[in-house]
Amino acid sequence: MSGQPFRKAPSLFCFALMMPRGPEVALLEAQHAVGAGIFSCEEWRVFSNVSTPGSHGQFQTSSIGGALAVPRGGRFRSLLNAAVFVRVWRSVFQEGCFRRHAWTAKVDPDTVFLPSRLRGLLHVHDSGFHSAVYLLNAVSKLWGSIEVLSAAAVETFAAGMSQCEAEVGCQGRGEDWYLHLCLDLLGARAFREPLLLAMRSRGTSGRCNGSVEVALHAFKRPAQLLGCLRRIVATANDSDAAVDALVSSWGQLAPLRLPALHEEDLTAASLE
Repeated sequence: MSGQPFRKAPSLFCFALMMPRGPEVALLEAQHAVGAGIFSCEEWRVFSNVSTPGSHGQFQTSSIGGALAVPRGGRFRSLLNAAVFVRVWRSVFQEGCFRRHAWTAKVDPDTVFLPSRLRGLLHVHDSGFHSAVYLLNAVSKLWGSIEVLSAAAVETFAAGMSQCEAEVGCQGRGEDWYLHLCLDLLGARAFREPLLLAMRSRGTSGRCNGSVEVALHAFKRPAQLLGCLRRIVATANDSDAAVDALVSSWGQLAPLRLPALHEEDLTAASLE
């Protein structure tokens, strides 16, 4: 689906995987209602294991089929969901929407995501987006909350998917670690971007007030997620061109369309 006219550079194709029931539905519905997150990218998709037509103001979902539930495992008890996301990525390759854009971003539903900031960040790499490049959002690590690949990197991933399944393997892996290993195997270049992601559980760097990151993770309730966005807008540095679009759009939308926020939501969203 198209979120915004193709007028900003570098352009973004963004997608998320959503469980068909539960909190992820509410989180994405809240963002869709105000055109936030992936819904303010030039083009977007929401994948699930059911298809919905997107009527009555709701967003459309594309089905990848099969079950989405997976076990946890490993040192950090992470979701072992590599095989599920292989199906998601195959759908991305098949649909081909990413080819109309310079960069592709996969974003988790519980992540506050600011595409305007990502566009500003990607200007550093935009002259080289024709090469296979992806961004690390931690020291030598790719966290699955947000994954950003150049169009050429997605093409490389698509061409080498069978090789990755054979040589890396999905068994016992989370999707972010699988993607990281696969892209490295296929020769894509990784660049570390410290402003790409703030993890809420990792101290004050994840606060919403005065944040400078592209994405913040994780928010499990819509009011908390939208409350964080409201605080980002309220405390944004107007001299920062990367957030100008965010401030102009949310300055009018937020007071009118956000659901009522309870004090505990605002307190949790401040992360101070």
